[in-house]
Amino acid sequence: MDCRQRHENDLQDQVGSEAMTKYAVLISGDLAETGYDEFWNDVVILRETLIDNGFAPSDIFVLYGNGSDFFDLARPNPRYRPSPPITNFAATIANVNMVFNGLTNGDIANGIPKMTSEDFLFVWTFNHGGQVGGNATLGLMDGSMMDTNFASLVNQIPHSRRVFCMQQCHSGGFINDLSNPHTVILTACTLNELASRADDSPTQENEVVGGVTYHHGEFNYYLFSALHWKTPIDAPVNADANGNCAVSMLEAFNWVDTNDSRPETPQYDAPCNLGDFLHIACKTPGVGVDVFARDRNDDHGSVPSNLHGEPFWTSPDILVDSDLDGNPDPNPEFGQENYVWVRVHSINLLAACAVVVNLYWGDPTGGLQWPSSFHLIGTKTIHNLQPGQSADTPHSPSDHLSWFPPSPVVNSHYCLLARLDCIDDPIEHPAENDIPGDNNIAMRNVTVIDNYSGVLPPLELFVQNPFAEKEALVDLIISGVPENWTLEARIEKLEKPFKLEGGAREGRISLRLGPGDKRKTKILLVPKKTRLGERATIHVAQAIKGKTVGGYTYRVKIQRVTAIAEAPEPV
Repeated sequence: MDCRQRHENDLQDQVGSEAMTKYAVLISGDLAETGYDEFWNDVVILRETLIDNGFAPSDIFVLYGNGSDFFDLARPNPRYRPSPPITNFAATIANVNMVFNGLTNGDIANGIPKMTSEDFLFVWTFNHGGQVGGNATLGLMDGSMMDTNFASLVNQIPHSRRVFCMQQCHSGGFINDLSNPHTVILTACTLNELASRADDSPTQENEVVGGVTYHHGEFNYYLFSALHWKTPIDAPVNADANGNCAVSMLEAFNWVDTNDSRPETPQYDAPCNLGDFLHIACKTPGVGVDVFARDRNDDHGSVPSNLHGEPFWTSPDILVDSDLDGNPDPNPEFGQENYVWVRVHSINLLAACAVVVNLYWGDPTGGLQWPSSFHLIGTKTIHNLQPGQSADTPHSPSDHLSWFPPSPVVNSHYCLLARLDCIDDPIEHPAENDIPGDNNIAMRNVTVIDNYSGVLPPLELFVQNPFAEKEALVDLIISGVPENWTLEARIEKLEKPFKLEGGAREGRISLRLGPGDKRKTKILLVPKKTRLGERATIHVAQAIKGKTVGGYTYRVKIQRVTAIAEAPEPV
């Protein structure tokens, strides 16, 4: 039986299952107080990375040091002082046994669920490692655990797919004990090697905040940079070698291996090439079909995509060609045909036989109702989208979707919405429009322009209560106004305009709206002191009970010094 057939046979018992849960166990078996602060720093960042890739915080179990978060007054960076605390248990031999046995059998008393054969397990280890004869050991607070003992614990846990990432010295010795066709293993070094601390040069691999250097393990540094798409200081990282907008475990290892500057030799093991298509961002990593369109540039398929309140209405995968030259343009043009298309990515084990892409346009409002607020532009089908590939719906002169946008004199701002229908990866709640919560749905805000008549309207939108049967307190939240600028929002039925001076973190307008009520809003930007060519990015979000339900992002360029910024460029 070849590897592909093995994976497809494995899938038969899991077809149709959306019950997969992604679990993680992070073990750092020494104290940062010993002078190696990376034992704590790397726990924090790797946990952040997993959460941003769709892991629930409650399903991540942290075993660190003596059981308490590291706190040092000399290291004031709030990033490394999470609240609430994140450490679940001390990193002891007994607790490693307890957590892994809990995932095998369930442990209600300690809050550890029983995993199933549909679930995904991610295990990360970091401490000093040792070697005893031909075996490797993992150092913990009260002693060392032999690779064979470690493996006997984790190999009993039911799983669909699993990943092990190990930073400790001699970590390569764990590979032969853990390897199976459902497992990907990355280690910092071979059985006979030591693993390195990241380079002491803070400009290369560590970070300096407030004059304090925060260290990392070198293997860890490049691992979470690849999986997080950025370094700890937020410098962008792109380890996505095949361009499908998701970083597989093989791509993550290649990033580690390419950038490792110390003498150790990172190791990789993935029978049947599982790591080629196993992505921790997937809803069901390494199982079945997962297609998606991005909600913004740094979206990699995890859900929800706006975990930290990021805008989800700036999809780079919804594209417009206003001059019909085959290349995307910033804005659609009024009074003519515009080609519109959608880019779709495949990030899992199996090919998508057919992805039906439905593209809509909607009126400008922060509370768009599905489906009444949208109008179908058209439908195209992408056939046989292979794992690790991306494809566009047709947009050639002989085969394309056309959009003739409404006049910008009435409204200049509109929403384009893409919904991907795939029989093997359906929209989970088709009667809803949960854009950040379903990676089969994406939206992009656009501003319609009229270059022929020179119409450059102010920013116009609607604030809307999306509930048809009850009133709602709606917050309009505005941010991004530069220093020396003023923003003025004129909202229908409000006597006085709302003003926000530049440099303020944000402005908030609270409106109590009746069922289905919507208010037309006009936003004017007045640069008091500026220069030609200056740009600004303004975010306008609508929230109900603290949850962002819609919004807009405008890029504005000053074209004349006295201009109100009337020609926004959508992100």
